[in-house]
Amino acid sequence: MTTRKISAPSWIWAGRAGSAFTIGAALILALVHDPSMRGLFVAWTLSNALWLWYGLKINSGSLVSAQVVFLVIDVVGITHYWILGNSAWLKLFG
Repeated sequence: MTTRKISAPSWIWAGRAGSAFTIGAALILALVHDPSMRGLFVAWTLSNALWLWYGLKINSGSLVSAQVVFLVIDVVGITHYWILGNSAWLKLFG
């Protein structure tokens, strides 16, 4: 009897990894008193990019459009928490 290994395409693993990153970031946000928002936005950006790839592969317009919106939110968050910092952001928009 031979054992046959069944492997999933990489885009399926992208969806699974995207879920794991999303759940992990949400748990950190819920359980850690003062989490690093920089790290969370990196996790969310990676998650959304993986979900975008998955959505493109399954031709899901709603998933793709949602992930594009979330990626834009991530860019704003990264700009706020990482690049500009809170004080620069408040000077621009406060």
